[in-house]
Amino acid sequence: ATSLGEKLYREAVGSVAQLSALERRIKRDPRKSLRIYCFPDILLGPFAPTLQSVSRNAGDLEFSFIASAEDCDLSCVSQNCVPKGHGFLPILTEPYGVALGLQHPLTSYDSLHIRDLQPYPIIHRPYCPNADGFDLFESKHTSRPAQAVNDHQVLDLVSAGLGIAFVPVSHGDAHAGIVVRRVHGQDMGQRTIGFSHRKTAFATELATTLAASARR
Repeated sequence: ATSLGEKLYREAVGSVAQLSALERRIKRDPRKSLRIYCFPDILLGPFAPTLQSVSRNAGDLEFSFIASAEDCDLSCVSQNCVPKGHGFLPILTEPYGVALGLQHPLTSYDSLHIRDLQPYPIIHRPYCPNADGFDLFESKHTSRPAQAVNDHQVLDLVSAGLGIAFVPVSHGDAHAGIVVRRVHGQDMGQRTIGFSHRKTAFATELATTLAASARR
């Protein structure tokens, strides 16, 4: 190179290097999308702090809630409903009880038995894996019981005084307008909830992190 070329190189090399790295510096890395499905008998509220914590710690992760369990990477699910081909990480096992509106006359009872519930209409949860076990005295009702499409709706209907419902006992902490009481002398069953995941390294690692955080 001539002396002029050497001078040009010294003047330009820094600027050229800065421009060459410009695209890499300003272009954000592609975000990873985690497709989540929440089953209708699962209330997402208790999982929210866990999802927020993981989202903050993984800056390139984006949660995407979808309407199909078959297409999800991860689901919030009862063990009886784990999508085909998914692994399952349990978080909580809990019994069922009966949900009552705050103004319901049975809220004054210290102890409830199945016979106490017979006069009252039941709001059914047909999507729940244990729903059939709750048809305990349907034949005694002359009107067709109401059915809900998810547990958020169930709790709203109970709160409005439109019926009672058999729900997981933890639901009692999820709605200010209801209480959940245990039913004595009747095996109401129980459920185990947790995270299901596709058996990919990405989904398995995230489900493991989420489950560990939720258990804490």
